[in-house]
Amino acid sequence: MLILKYIVCFAAAFSFLACADTNSPQNQAVETETKVEVVESFEVNQYAVYDALIADDDLIPYFSRKSNLLSNESNLLVIIERTNIDYLDSSAFRELLAKVPNRLPSLSKATFDDFRACNKSRNLLKDLFTLSVKRVFISDEELDSFFKRKLYWEGFYKKYPNSQGVMVLSNVGFDAQKKQALVYVSNSRGSLDAIGVYVVLEKQNDVWRVKEKYEAWAS
Repeated sequence: MLILKYIVCFAAAFSFLACADTNSPQNQAVETETKVEVVESFEVNQYAVYDALIADDDLIPYFSRKSNLLSNESNLLVIIERTNIDYLDSSAFRELLAKVPNRLPSLSKATFDDFRACNKSRNLLKDLFTLSVKRVFISDEELDSFFKRKLYWEGFYKKYPNSQGVMVLSNVGFDAQKKQALVYVSNSRGSLDAIGVYVVLEKQNDVWRVKEKYEAWAS
């Protein structure tokens, strides 16, 4: 009975200390700092992926109009301010998404699953890009306002004369090690001049590089 009494007392004391430690200001501060570090680390990788994607030699022609987007300081990169993947109607989107694993052999299931999960919502992009080209973020409402006019692209380029058109970026899906990424990007330059691409990137020596791409649709 004496041994049992000591065990019960020890367990109660341990439980109290554990609860007290979890709710202590010091522990909460550590948890907050950890969460901030995780978010910052994620954002560093996310925007490094965007930078690598836009600057890739094979993809840059999709994002350029009169000249290479990154070759002239007067050029402008126009991006929809919120991430998006369901740019087409829902049924077409699901059909295209289902093809992604087969069209991208290097894509891991973990990366694909994370991509699907993180794109269930649209997030507001931050200007954390490190590309030299100037950038502007526009809302869905502003883009729609151009398309309500007869000569909508003419109006768009009148306001953004040195732009590549308008770009849409998805949220980025990662594997657990943050060594592989999947992202969707579309760019529209005019009537019947648009493309949507799924891109796999891999991190090698702390640098993100395009591994392969799947041109999902074009007009």
